[in-house]
Amino acid sequence: MMTKEKLTVRIHELLAGHDFTTVLPEAKSTELKKTLDELIPFSPVPDPMDNQHAAEGVWECNYANFGVKHAAEQPMLHRSSLAKQSWNNLPNIPADMIDIRQEILVSTKAYNNVVKLRSTTSDCEAVVVLYGTYSGDDDNRTRYSVAFSEVSLEPMNGDSEAELRSGFGIDDDVPLRTTFNPPKLHSDIVYVDDRLRINYGSLGGYYVNTKIDEAGYSIDYQ
Repeated sequence: MMTKEKLTVRIHELLAGHDFTTVLPEAKSTELKKTLDELIPFSPVPDPMDNQHAAEGVWECNYANFGVKHAAEQPMLHRSSLAKQSWNNLPNIPADMIDIRQEILVSTKAYNNVVKLRSTTSDCEAVVVLYGTYSGDDDNRTRYSVAFSEVSLEPMNGDSEAELRSGFGIDDDVPLRTTFNPPKLHSDIVYVDDRLRINYGSLGGYYVNTKIDEAGYSIDYQ
């Protein structure tokens, strides 16, 4: 059996240099999933809900298998839409995904998904924030039960709201922030240390995340 250190190195080797606008080759994808599974017993925090600060912070997604049938074979960064990234609370306008992050804060139980997008018709960029909160499961201490209930589309790079609307082709009367009834989802944090986190999602996906030393977009960590 490989050691924790060798498994971790192998994960980074499998992902090194990969263009995440393309699908990871099948052989690498199969080995990656096997390596992730083998790393789980080595988690220094086997019950994250009992040590929630281990998962706090800004995490950048380094690999995503989305699990759901229509998305499982898509590359991590693919042509999506404002609607898909907002649970159909924004217009069905095409957009290219350029970054996926997650921001967690224990004091407020915040569990926010942050996706940076680029317009397909201009160089305008924006960020979709799905605002959620998490709670625990008494029977499964790896499980974060998550309720997303608000979404916003926000400008980047110093753009104004008017420039965002123009860049993505969004009418002036369309709200850029809205609340909605949260779907019932969960995410099992099956491995977490100071820098590496592995999640298995309720829709069958699995995710490799790295903690980054950057300011939060949706959360002020000061």
